[in-house]
Amino acid sequence: MVTRLSWEEEGRTESHLVSLWKLDEEGAAVMTETVPPGDRSVLLHVDLGPSRVASVPARVDSQAAGGFGRALVSLKFAPAVFPMDLVSGRRERRAWRRQRPREKAAVLSWVSKNSTVTARVELRDIGGGGAAVVSQERPLGEASLWLWVGREGNEAGPVECRLVGLEAAAGDMHVVRLAFVGLCPIHVFEVAMGLRGAGAGQDC
Repeated sequence: MVTRLSWEEEGRTESHLVSLWKLDEEGAAVMTETVPPGDRSVLLHVDLGPSRVASVPARVDSQAAGGFGRALVSLKFAPAVFPMDLVSGRRERRAWRRQRPREKAAVLSWVSKNSTVTARVELRDIGGGGAAVVSQERPLGEASLWLWVGREGNEAGPVECRLVGLEAAAGDMHVVRLAFVGLCPIHVFEVAMGLRGAGAGQDC
């Protein structure tokens, strides 16, 4: 889909092509070289085919460095304005309902400038299609991420992920929202829910 983001600035309309990373009824995430100001409304324009463009009012919810001079911008849509056919075939579906884990210790890693960043994080929720963690480090939007669950030296994983959202938390922390590439391995989910130890049955 050809996607643009536009907003009013100093009496003129700014309009920029963006890469669409996530889209559902509540909002979207886009990768862009030009970040709109956080204090004004924006329009997300999505080309649906010949002579048909959907324009959805939104506001900037959060942003994070995405590498290569670009930023990953999360948008929230205004209530009751989202055209449902916009996500036909693209609706985000969670394989399992997100659950609050009993085991909150986790590790998130990614490659940045030819070196591996490894961050100790707190697992906030997890399901078949993704997870959310609280981290002091901010991962790059374009990098593949890897998640392990469990205490240091006894983690289950890794699970390959991609970044779909980032928002500020208390202090210098960030809530990092992840979508799994494929479904969550059952042993990782069971470790998170306290149903087994990380070292048991990882070949299933």
